[in-house]
Amino acid sequence: IVMLVAVATGVSLLRVRRVQRRFETLAEERQRIARDLHDALEQGLTGIALHLKAIEQRTQSSDPGRPHVEAARAIVSHIRSDTRHFIWDLRRQPGEGLVAALQAAAEFYRALEVGGCSVSVRGPAPHVSPETLTAVLRIVQESLTNVAKHADARHVQIDLHGQTQGGFVLCIADNGKGFDGH
Repeated sequence: IVMLVAVATGVSLLRVRRVQRRFETLAEERQRIARDLHDALEQGLTGIALHLKAIEQRTQSSDPGRPHVEAARAIVSHIRSDTRHFIWDLRRQPGEGLVAALQAAAEFYRALEVGGCSVSVRGPAPHVSPETLTAVLRIVQESLTNVAKHADARHVQIDLHGQTQGGFVLCIADNGKGFDGH
């Protein structure tokens, strides 16, 4: 019986190691794809956006081609936003919790070199479903994108306040120029 238990344990350990190697390989592949998307697609779209902006600045508002340039810039902006979301999703680790995901989003924002970003957590760290995590990250991503595009901020603060009943409050603030809501 001892021999059977030892063999079964050995087989189980081999299976666990095999799964771990597959997981590591998949994680490495996800990182490579994210880098490739960033290096090729995101940088190419940025180049197109800059050329379209230059064309727009050189054309009069009455020019019949101007609306087409403006529409093309809007399309490129939308594709760049989607690409950033894909990259963030690929870089996210499976099983990652909300706090780790927020810290990764802040790190990604800092890597853009448009300003600083920090995360603070108060109260118990909430455990959320994968669907809720994705929804919250989309909100955070869109907020950070808007700050980078419009706020001219030097720093963004992400505050997560965990509630004792499992809920949470998420606050995102920046020291940018703001906007007139009227």
